[in-house]
Amino acid sequence: MPLFKSLTASLFRARGIPLPPDWKAGAVDKALFVAAGSEQTLVALLGAVRGRCEATWFAALADAGAAPLRGFGETYRLPRSIAGRLRLAWRLRRLRLDLCFVPMTGEGGSWLKAVAFLAGPRTLLLCPTPEQWFRYRPVSQALRRPGRLALRMLMAPATVVVVGVCAAYVLVRARVRRGAGRRPRQDQSEGQ
Repeated sequence: MPLFKSLTASLFRARGIPLPPDWKAGAVDKALFVAAGSEQTLVALLGAVRGRCEATWFAALADAGAAPLRGFGETYRLPRSIAGRLRLAWRLRRLRLDLCFVPMTGEGGSWLKAVAFLAGPRTLLLCPTPEQWFRYRPVSQALRRPGRLALRMLMAPATVVVVGVCAAYVLVRARVRRGAGRRPRQDQSEGQ
């Protein structure tokens, strides 16, 4: 599991664009704050977030056993089951969030961060410290740019080939397991 966490952290760092220290989000409609970390870190980060973002609706995503959070319009609790976590991500995705603040302090909540990422906000901000901010740019946004049309054209055939090979593998494997591909041997068919 530590290898998975370090790979995830390096992926986030590689796709992060540093923001200037005086950056402000301005007025946004919906924002989400992920409460992953110690109470000291969260209080400092939340103060910086409130100073930089004026959201009309501000929600929090917290662990199931965390202390109650104040000052949010709504608090979402992370369920224990994986299916519940995916349903929560789907529910947050339907809200069409404008901003999502994810503390990347290395403390707790890898599932909280994953649900925030799966919620698909328009802008995902990574906050390692209250002074240092990164805007995460997903690969899907990079491919939407008009200058990247050639890259999209290269990726489409490769995707079709991969999906086709996977589907053929599943079909052949199912057929072999069922035994539909086997023919009876000569000595077995004569005996019957």
